[in-house]
Amino acid sequence: MNEQTDKLLVEAGAYFGGDDVVYDNFDPKKFAALVAAAEREACDRKVEEFARKWWSIHCHSNKHAETTRKAHDDFCSLQAAIRRRGKTV
Repeated sequence: MNEQTDKLLVEAGAYFGGDDVVYDNFDPKKFAALVAAAEREACDRKVEEFARKWWSIHCHSNKHAETTRKAHDDFCSLQAAIRRRGKTV
């Protein structure tokens, strides 16, 4: 497990006893909600990063039509990837 997963497990009521995870007071629904929220935040950061990068390129260019078309295609690809990911989660 990674550090982020460990934090979410503890927040959902699990604790670590030596090398083992103890689930006595663990709430799986809370854990699922925490994981979903973390994934949404990661997705939000990625979309914001994409938007900032695109606007930076677009606004500093005289090729507005070209960059607009590229951004549209990139955005459509990003939306398709998010939809695909949503179906597999």
